[in-house]
Amino acid sequence: MLGTSNKPIVSMRKLLRGVLTVGVVLSSGGARHPGPVAFAAQPGTGAAAGAIATPPTISQQPLIRTIYNWGDDVAVITDKWMPSKARAIYSLATVDARSSQIIPFRAINCDSYDDIAYSSQFGKIVVCGRGDAAQLYQLTERGWTKFSEPIQGKEFRCTIEGDRIAAISDTALYLFSSSTKPSLRISIAIPDFTVANARALLTEQSVLIAYDHGEFGGALYHVDLSQSTTPTKLLDDNVKYLARSPSGAIWAAAGLGHLGYEHGALYRVQGPNAETVASVSGDIMTGESKIREKSGVQFPGLTSVSGLAFGDTDRAIVVFPELGVFELDDNGFSARYRGSLTFTYDDSLRGLRFIAQSGPVGVVTTTSGDLYVASRSLGVFWIRGNGQAASIKQVTFARASSAQQKIAR
Repeated sequence: MLGTSNKPIVSMRKLLRGVLTVGVVLSSGGARHPGPVAFAAQPGTGAAAGAIATPPTISQQPLIRTIYNWGDDVAVITDKWMPSKARAIYSLATVDARSSQIIPFRAINCDSYDDIAYSSQFGKIVVCGRGDAAQLYQLTERGWTKFSEPIQGKEFRCTIEGDRIAAISDTALYLFSSSTKPSLRISIAIPDFTVANARALLTEQSVLIAYDHGEFGGALYHVDLSQSTTPTKLLDDNVKYLARSPSGAIWAAAGLGHLGYEHGALYRVQGPNAETVASVSGDIMTGESKIREKSGVQFPGLTSVSGLAFGDTDRAIVVFPELGVFELDDNGFSARYRGSLTFTYDDSLRGLRFIAQSGPVGVVTTTSGDLYVASRSLGVFWIRGNGQAASIKQVTFARASSAQQKIAR
């Protein structure tokens, strides 16, 4: 799918079901995957079906790339495609659920807030992009201070493990410890993926780098820090999320929905090996789910995966776009929140009216057990409670107008 704006553009997914819908995407002269917009077999249900407001009830929201736990805060990274720069520019904001607002971060003057990270050793870290370089900043008792010298590259992703920080650009990996200069630089140019990586995760001996370029492919790569060699491909799948459980186990989540095809998978990664925990693939060409392949733990339906997180246990928390939020234990998947988290609403582009769609793009959980699910173009959904007792509240970048009452259908 091609486009030239931050507006939603037409998706063929529900056109196959006889309904014109669109996926919210970023676009340049070439296609940029709308990875967050995913579909499953059932229509919107649950408490969210009557609780989520859409434009024009709320102002048009920035497009959220992902969501993080950032110390005591929940934070989101938003993206905006800049044709003049032929790249995305990222912004940072924190979620204030009590006031139902997402508040922009402006403590540091950056061209782009490429990514953030947090650890108990370092505290909060921001990757501040300026021109064709970036610089790491750290929150200290003196406020935000420069942690590193500028490093060359664009669209960095950041990951922390213990007393080390890895910053990964489109061409190189930089490893930092206590010095302002990187202790290691590894070239990671991968011909198949010139786009920014989706996620990265630093382990004791390696860095995992996930790519998701939609129908154009995806992968998970392993970089051995002790050998500084060319990255090794572990998975040939659209890997969107990486997460570490409290016990230290590494998990990856993948998914794709394109032209009637639906795929979701969970993997456990140990060293240079990836084990399939659960996987499902099939199609909805006729409007009905037809599972063609499945393995491991049974998914609750034919679905993609749009979020992966851990709380204080080793039970993976997984978002299925139109099924809800589920937790995986020894008995399989159980619902934390049951109901579609993909919403449609009327919108327009250059005078053309159409139906826009926003799907989940990530999930985090807090020490209280609350869930925060980021929606591509509808802010953040705050979920409290479990199962039938779960409630959902929308948090946006601007308060909705009470005069306009338009609810997602």
